[in-house]
Amino acid sequence: MSILKKLKDLVSALETEATEPTNKAEEQSTQEVNTTEPETEIAADPQEEISPREEEEESIEEFPDYLECTDEESLVISKKLAAIAKAKEVIADSLLEYERKKLSLLDFVSKATDEFYEELNSLRLEYGLPIEGYTVQLPSSQSNKVSFSKD
Repeated sequence: MSILKKLKDLVSALETEATEPTNKAEEQSTQEVNTTEPETEIAADPQEEISPREEEEESIEEFPDYLECTDEESLVISKKLAAIAKAKEVIADSLLEYERKKLSLLDFVSKATDEFYEELNSLRLEYGLPIEGYTVQLPSSQSNKVSFSKD
């Protein structure tokens, strides 16, 4: 905190130094403008040109190489980082759960499809139908029956 306080004092000192020469220059220029001699007005112009240059040089601020935030400011940032990390963790957990369910359902579909084809092949063999030349008609509802028709 002492470094921050020193920097604030330094900045305020620079600002007061920057405003003092400007005020003096303004007073001199107003005094010179009040006189009616043209030579003094010409002399005031070079001083006015110097003043803005000095102001520009003094107004350039140098930033410190290292600046430390307060505990409160750091705490706010830390809490936001923790919230982001927690949200990412929830997303990752959700994706993993989704992938587990997807794999489980894909496994079920694969096994059920294999069993389906095995059952149809078993029915074909039970009725003594050849592999080629017959088409299976699947039922559209449970009240309908499976049938084999010759091509």
